[in-house]
Amino acid sequence: MRFVQFLFFKHALAVMTKFRNVCAHSDRLFDFRTKDALCDMKIHERLFLPREQGRYVYGKMTCSHS
Repeated sequence: MRFVQFLFFKHALAVMTKFRNVCAHSDRLFDFRTKDALCDMKIHERLFLPREQGRYVYGKMTCSHS
């Protein structure tokens, strides 16, 4: 179980690092997209994010609602 948590954390940190680097280097964050997606988390459910075909539309690969 700890190994699974470690892999989840490692992947989430890698995705967040990409967003951090965009901000740190004065790029436009509002239209930034990544090919990597975060895993589904409780926060997605709690924010009542819309889904299409069982996948969350926002909050996984982008930082905006467009």
